[in-house]
Amino acid sequence: MIKNKTQLNYKDILLVLLITGTMLITLTIVSYGASAPNASGRISESDGVNVRSSYSTSSSVVCTLPYNATVTISEEKYTVSGSSDKTKIWYYVSSAYGSGYIRSDLTSISYTSGITAKITKEANVRTGPGTTFSTVKKLSKGDSVKVVLKAAASGGSTWYKVNINGSYYYISASYLNLDTGSASNPPDIPSDNKNFEAQLAEFPTSYRAALRALHQKHPTWNFRAKKVGYSWSEALEKQISNVNANLVSISKPDAYKEVRSGTYNFATNTYIGKDGANWVAASKDAVAFYMDPRNWLEESSIFMFEPYTYDASYQKENIVKSILKTTALPSSASAYYVAAAQQVYGGQSYNISPTYLAAKTRIELGSSDFMIDGHSFTYGGKKYSGVYNTYNIGASDSADGSAATKGLVYAAGGSDGSGKSYLRPWNTLEKAVKGGAIYIANNFLDNNQYTAYLSRYNVLNGLGSVGTHQYATSVFSAATESSIMSSCYQDAGVFDEAFTFEIPVYENMPASVSPEPGSGNNNNYLDSLKVYEGDTLKSLTATFDRFTSSYKLKTKVSASSVTIKTTTNVNDAKVTVTGNTNLAVGTNKVTVKVTSSSGKVRYYYVTVVREKGDDNAYVPEKPTNVKVQSDSNEQVTLTWNGDAKATGYRVYWKKSGASSWSYNTVKDGTSWTKTMKYRGEIYEYKVAAYYEYKGEKIYSKESDVIKGATFGEANTLTGDLYSGYMTMKFNWDAIDGADGYRLRYKQTTSEKWNSVYVDGNTEVVKKMSYAGKEYEFKLAPYKKINGVRFISNEYSPLITVHTLQKPTVTLKNTYTKSIEVKWTEVGGITGYKVYRSTSKSGTYTLVKTVPAETTRFLNQGRTLGKRYYYKVRAYKDSIYDKTVYGPYSVVVSIKR
Repeated sequence: MIKNKTQLNYKDILLVLLITGTMLITLTIVSYGASAPNASGRISESDGVNVRSSYSTSSSVVCTLPYNATVTISEEKYTVSGSSDKTKIWYYVSSAYGSGYIRSDLTSISYTSGITAKITKEANVRTGPGTTFSTVKKLSKGDSVKVVLKAAASGGSTWYKVNINGSYYYISASYLNLDTGSASNPPDIPSDNKNFEAQLAEFPTSYRAALRALHQKHPTWNFRAKKVGYSWSEALEKQISNVNANLVSISKPDAYKEVRSGTYNFATNTYIGKDGANWVAASKDAVAFYMDPRNWLEESSIFMFEPYTYDASYQKENIVKSILKTTALPSSASAYYVAAAQQVYGGQSYNISPTYLAAKTRIELGSSDFMIDGHSFTYGGKKYSGVYNTYNIGASDSADGSAATKGLVYAAGGSDGSGKSYLRPWNTLEKAVKGGAIYIANNFLDNNQYTAYLSRYNVLNGLGSVGTHQYATSVFSAATESSIMSSCYQDAGVFDEAFTFEIPVYENMPASVSPEPGSGNNNNYLDSLKVYEGDTLKSLTATFDRFTSSYKLKTKVSASSVTIKTTTNVNDAKVTVTGNTNLAVGTNKVTVKVTSSSGKVRYYYVTVVREKGDDNAYVPEKPTNVKVQSDSNEQVTLTWNGDAKATGYRVYWKKSGASSWSYNTVKDGTSWTKTMKYRGEIYEYKVAAYYEYKGEKIYSKESDVIKGATFGEANTLTGDLYSGYMTMKFNWDAIDGADGYRLRYKQTTSEKWNSVYVDGNTEVVKKMSYAGKEYEFKLAPYKKINGVRFISNEYSPLITVHTLQKPTVTLKNTYTKSIEVKWTEVGGITGYKVYRSTSKSGTYTLVKTVPAETTRFLNQGRTLGKRYYYKVRAYKDSIYDKTVYGPYSVVVSIKR
C-alpha cells in the first residue's frame, strides 16, 4: 500500500530517457498487516541437505547445507492434501549458504513464543493447513492465539500455525488478524456489501486494507484476484534470472541497481549499460518493489490492473487528447487512437483501449519527435526515410543506444522491406498507430498480457514464461502507465465508472509488502582474501575469485588462530570474520561476512585444518553433562564435567537464534554464574576446555549446546481454600519473561512433589486429592519454545494450606443436666460450628461457634428423657473474603 505519496499527473512526470520512454517515480511504502514470526532450525541430516528452488526433489539445487547448520524458517509448505507425512512437508529457509526449500524431516525446528492474533469470526482449528484436515476445536470471534509460523496448504491458500496450550494447530489466515498495535495495521472489518466481500475473500489478508480503502472511495469499482499458480519467491527468482530483463535509470539511487557479473564493472566501479549508458540492471529489491501488486493498490497506480479492452462509454477522444498533449504528435492524431480501438485485421476482430494506447505512446516517446517525424537516417549501410513508430515496437535494448533506430527499421518492414505484418510499412502516423495497436493486441492481449502489469510481468503463462516476452524492460513502466491513466481519468471526470481491476495473487506471498530499496549500494564483493598463520601467508587450493565463495588452505596450520586479511571492492562495505580464533585440532570453518552499505550480505568460507602439534601438547576432552540453572533476576549458573588436565574452560553464550557467540573464561572449577542482559529470553550455552602449552591454548571440541531461560525476580505466592474444603486457589504477580508458571505441591509428610503448569495466567484453582491434609506449595516461572518448558530453578517461598475433614463426634451426659459434645481436632481452620436437632432428619440449628483451639462444647439445660442429635463441621475464613466449610460429621445422638 502506498501512503502519503505525492500525487502524480502528466504535468509532474519527468521523462528521463525518450528512447525507451520510462519515468522516475518516488514512492513511500507502508506495509499493512503484521508478519508471522520466523522459526529457527538446525540441519539434522548427517550427509547435509540440498536447498532447492521449489518444494520438489526435481527442482534445481540452490546450495547445500552441512550437518548442524542453522537456518531461519519463514514458511511451512504442505504438498499433499490431508497428509502430515514430514517428507511431503517443506520449509522455506534462509541461511548463510543460500535460501530455498528443504524437506521438513531433514531439520529440527524451534518456534518463538509467537505473536498475538485475534480471531475475526468463528474459526475451525485444524490439525493441518487445509479443510481436508480434521477439526480439533472451534474458536470464537475475539479469541486470541499465538501465531508461530506462516503455512501454505497444498492448494496454495495461506494458513497460520498457532500454539494453543503447548500444542500446534492451524487456522486459515482469513480468520486471523495479526495485531502489532501499529496504526498502519488497520483491522479487516467486513462491510455490508456482499458482492465486494465476495471479491475480497479471494485475496490474501495483506491486500485487503488497501482494497477496502479504494472501495470506500469508489464503491462502483470491482476487484478480481488472478491466481498465478506458483509462489511469489519462485516468480521473483525467475524474473531476476535474466539480468537484461529489468532495467532502471542510471540516475536512480545505487540500492536500485544490481551488482553481479554482467551488470557491474568491478575494475572501474561503474554499472554496465544495457540500453545505452543510461539504463542498467535493476536490483532484486527494486524488482520486488515494482513487481509486488500490493504496492500499487491506490488511485494513482491501480490502473496498471485495468484490462486493455475498449469501453466506449468513458474511453473517449477527449481523454486520449489529454494523454497525448505533452507529446510531439499533432492533436489530430487522437482520432487515430479511437479508430485503432476496434479493427479487423486478417479476418480477426481486435478490441483495445485507446487510452492505454495513448499512454503507451506517451511513455515510449515522451516529448521527442525522433520516432514520428519521418526523418532520414542510415542503419546497417541502408538509407531510410518517411517511417513512423508510435509505440517503440521493435526497439530492442542495445548497449550502443541504437534501440530507437532499430524500431524505425522494424516500422519500415525490416532491412529488406519484406515485413508486411501489422500494416507495415508504417509510412504514415495513422498506420503506425493502427498497425502498432494490432501488434500489441496480437502479441500481448492474446497472450494473457492484457494489463499494464501483465505486459511488464508475464506471469499468467506459467512460471517458465516469467521474465520473458515483456513489452518494456523498464522495471517501473507499469507504474508510470497507470499514473498517466489515473491522472487523465480524474481530469476527465470518469473516476466513478464501474472499472474492473484484475490483480495478480501469488502463492505463499509474504505477509508484508516488498519495501522500496533504501540507501547505500549493493556491492558486497571482495577483491582479495588472504590467510596468515602468524606472519606466514598461507596458499589457497584455488586462486581467489570474488564470485567463488568457498576455499581451502593447501597445508595444515599448527597455531590456534589464523589472521584473515581482505580488500573490499568498495570502501563502504564492512567485513566481519568469525571462527578464525581458538581453532580446534582438526577441521575448522572460518566465515568471512561482507555487508554492503545497503545491508546486503555475502559470505566467503575458508576451511582450515589444524594439526595436533608435538607429542607434548595435550588436547583436552570435550566437557560433558553440561547443565544450566536459571534463577531470578536474569542470573544463570552452568555446571559441567571437565577434564582434570585442562588449564581452564571457555563458556560460550548467545541469545537463541542469534548468529554470533559471546564468551567468558573460567580458570578455576567447572561452574560459571552470570547475570544475563535480558529477561524473558532463551539463551544457548556451550563449553570448551583448553590446555595451555608454550604460550597458546589448545581447545577441546565444544560441548553440546544447551538452552536456559532468564526471568525477573520471583514473587510471593498466595493461596487458600476457595470454593470447597478440598479446593484451593493461588495467585501471584506476573514475573518478567515468563510464558507460564509451574506450581509444585505435596503433602507436608511426603517427599514426592506434583506439578500444575499454568500458561499465560497468574492464578489457578486446584482441587486436592485428600481431605484433612496439610499441603506445601511453591511457584517458579518458565519459558516455552517448541513445546519444551525451560523452568527457573528459583521458587517462591513455601506456603502451607490444609484441606478440611470431618470431625468425629462423641456425646456424654453430665451431672449438670448438660450434654458434653466432643470432637476430633481438624488442622488449619478458623473454628467449628456445632448443630443440634431433636430428630435425625429434622432441622438442625447452629447452637455454638467454637474457636479452633477448642474441641469441646457443654450444651446445658437439656430436658431429661429427651433424645438430642448433633453434628459438627470445621470452617475456615479464607483470604478470598469467603468462608469455606468442611464436611459435616456423622450425626450422633444421646438421650438425656
